[in-house]
Amino acid sequence: MKKVLVVDDENNAAELLSFNLRVAGFEVSTAANGHEGLCKARALMPGLILLDVMLPEIDGFEVCRLLRQDPLTCEIPIIMLTAMTSEISRLVGLESGADEYLTKPVSPRQLISRVNSLLRDQARKKPRSQFHLKDLFVDLANHFVTVNGARVELTKREFKLLSFVAQAILRRMEAAAPAALARHYLDL
Repeated sequence: MKKVLVVDDENNAAELLSFNLRVAGFEVSTAANGHEGLCKARALMPGLILLDVMLPEIDGFEVCRLLRQDPLTCEIPIIMLTAMTSEISRLVGLESGADEYLTKPVSPRQLISRVNSLLRDQARKKPRSQFHLKDLFVDLANHFVTVNGARVELTKREFKLLSFVAQAILRRMEAAAPAALARHYLDL
């Protein structure tokens, strides 16, 4: 089951979005402000983020920029879902790194369709160069490893060994019963 993080300060909107996503088969977490959204994105590593623009503390445009700059979250698809309908807002949202920009109100069918489309596109992308196993994050392309968010310096040999083992675990998870193994190895 794919995880979706809904970041919206309007409780009623977040509840309605969460309900529709759950009915469509998604696991949903919510955040009520930009700071909480950033923290939950890094901790939960959702498959997709629905992000409002007008948020307390840190606005959605800045949250999106920060998520794109973070190696842990840079590849997570982001849909900005907002009441801001101007062309300039749409352009700022897309230029800040959003994959989609939808305006409220949006029909539940359209929203679910866009979520599914982005998740399909994400799955079709080249093999992952980054992966996350519990508290371990590995970026193969940049030889970058973190544990609990803290960078770990490894020799080339240590990095190759760690990458090999982590990729083997991921392959086993994908080949076997995905839900059970995912719960065992990942924080799902």
